[in-house]
Amino acid sequence: MTEQNPYFYSRLSTTPTTQIEDSEDNPHTGLIKALSVGMTGNYAIKAGNDFDITVGAGGTTVTVASGVVLKDGAYQAVNASSALTLGNAAPNTTYSLIVVNSSNALAIRTTSDTNKVPAYDLGDIPIALVLYTGNQSTTEVQFLTTNKTVNSFTAGYDDSGFTEGMTISADADRTLLKNKGATRDVRVVLGANNTHAKFEVWQDTDSDGDEGDTALFTIEGSGGGISLKNGATISNPDASNLNIVEANINLAGDVQIGAASQHTITQPSNDMVITNTVADKDIKFIVNDHEGNDAPATLTCQTTASSGISDDRLVLKGIEEIIIVALSDEETDLTTGNGKASFHMPFAMTLTGVKASVNTAPATSDIIVDINEGGTTIMNTHVSQNKLTIEANQLTSANATGNKIAILTDTALADNALITFDIDQTGTGTGTKGKGLKVTLYGYRT
Repeated sequence: MTEQNPYFYSRLSTTPTTQIEDSEDNPHTGLIKALSVGMTGNYAIKAGNDFDITVGAGGTTVTVASGVVLKDGAYQAVNASSALTLGNAAPNTTYSLIVVNSSNALAIRTTSDTNKVPAYDLGDIPIALVLYTGNQSTTEVQFLTTNKTVNSFTAGYDDSGFTEGMTISADADRTLLKNKGATRDVRVVLGANNTHAKFEVWQDTDSDGDEGDTALFTIEGSGGGISLKNGATISNPDASNLNIVEANINLAGDVQIGAASQHTITQPSNDMVITNTVADKDIKFIVNDHEGNDAPATLTCQTTASSGISDDRLVLKGIEEIIIVALSDEETDLTTGNGKASFHMPFAMTLTGVKASVNTAPATSDIIVDINEGGTTIMNTHVSQNKLTIEANQLTSANATGNKIAILTDTALADNALITFDIDQTGTGTGTKGKGLKVTLYGYRT
């Protein structure tokens, strides 16, 4: 013999298809029915009026105030009822069951049987048991509710006993999802590798309790990257670094950086605009050099006017600047002498290197060039060959060797400083002294 499960606490019987009854299954069954439903996650909670019951004149009806239930773990608000008619077959022996039904409305279950608790329908949540006495003042009520006001969630696993893995909790300030393990990951697994499988964050813009009206954050299941939409922001509340590694991030709107939006990235048209909104502050770009040290470049607003140049101009400092100066024409043999070329520095500059080149190589002797700032050499004067040297039969000083490699003793060239170039030595012989001499200065603005 096989008995079908009725999905409630049943009578003890050879045909257990009806709910337990007081006359057959003591103790009092209203409590047991409420407990059996509550075990499924369906019960009344404390949230306001909480189903207060008012007995009508004559004790034949009741009205029930609004309240809140948890239905399958979900918060459900329930409207107040109109007058509900009690079962009134016999005073002091007829019970009625007040429930929230499957339609989320207050309802009443009655029976003409005496001394029995009425059966509930599947989907009902018991609220109270009412005993009809035939009199308003003597009608008895037994509440089947709880004082539950908090609902958190704990996920655990067995590690020689229950061990917390993750919690979900809430207070007036935030809802908190917390991983309790220092070495465990939090992983969201999507069901398919395609654009239909997404991890999304939506906003319920009109607060109507639906699944959301506005998409804020999306991760495509097919690896299509991360999208921020409709003004959504990424922030780090503890003000530490926010690292995003190996991810494609598509920003559909503006980006604001800093607590007061000190830096913004916008796209008013087809251009991208990076703005520093704080007066007289720089924007820096930093790249590690070959030794792992920071090599910064700085965008700054030049607010000190130079002769012939207005102020408030945007200047990029820290990147390589190159200045090339010709010390002769292209066809005439070089001659020695001071002041072969000169100019005033257009900006302050830190020299990182110098180079000389010719279009006709010198013979027998080297070409030696001296560079001066304000009339004073910036080259090593202890050994003449530590000046800028093009060795015999070479076209550039880049091929110099040994003590003929140029050494700078002054690398800080001031803004508007007079820079002059001397030729201290040339090659030997007509047509082999060297021709087309040029000097290149390498450095960066300071």
